[in-house]
Amino acid sequence: MTTPSRLPAPPEQALTRNVLRAILRAPQLNKIQLQFHLDVLLEGIDPQCVEHQQAVQSARTIIQTIAIQEQVIRTPEQLRVLESEPRLLGLVQELLLEVKDTASLA
Repeated sequence: MTTPSRLPAPPEQALTRNVLRAILRAPQLNKIQLQFHLDVLLEGIDPQCVEHQQAVQSARTIIQTIAIQEQVIRTPEQLRVLESEPRLLGLVQELLLEVKDTASLA
């Protein structure tokens, strides 16, 4: 009986997964700041609005800073891949909500 070979995840997925892990390890203050900016996005502000654009940029900057500090991002190419990940902010939002829910249950 043969087992199906497991295909490796594309580098983009692996990088995103490693960034999410780095955010989990980040200091609580970084998570709070990141959550603040992501909450602005959840308020349904018009994407063309300055506040929305600033929140997106601030959240991405915090994510990139954490990834670089945790040495997940080591090359300009990795940074470009991270910047082009359309699901990144949503994935980080879900992660932070899960962490918050888990902490409230403890």
